[in-house]
Amino acid sequence: MLCHRSLAHLCRYIWDRCTFGLHPDGAIVCYRLRCVSRCVPAKGKLVLLCAGRERHIWVEKTIVAKLKVYGGITYGVEGQFRTVVAATSKSKAASILNITIYQMNSWWTETFNKYEVEAAMSEPGAIFSKPLDGRGPFVKQEG
Repeated sequence: MLCHRSLAHLCRYIWDRCTFGLHPDGAIVCYRLRCVSRCVPAKGKLVLLCAGRERHIWVEKTIVAKLKVYGGITYGVEGQFRTVVAATSKSKAASILNITIYQMNSWWTETFNKYEVEAAMSEPGAIFSKPLDGRGPFVKQEG
């Protein structure tokens, strides 16, 4: 059993070292911490799902998802692609995609699609694409 001080230390550790993303079912998914698979905020507590067991930790502040996933249509030699990127803001996403904020606001939207979120959150800051017809998985774009 963890004492109050240990719980506070664990919360601080998770908050400082992890990347959080919003899952389509409303849960906050915790990335880059191997032992914790999901963090679900509920009434002032943080529920850590570790190795199939729930650990409830009371926290004073609500954890807000730091990352959002943006999706849009891009064009390539082989046709149209659905492209997604995970970033902390629209302007950050625009700089990753090398487009203007005007283009970002006009043609890109935040997406909550399960597969798009999964792909983009696997490596925040990277660009993932797949053919618009839906065939095949999302593939990380190089360069």
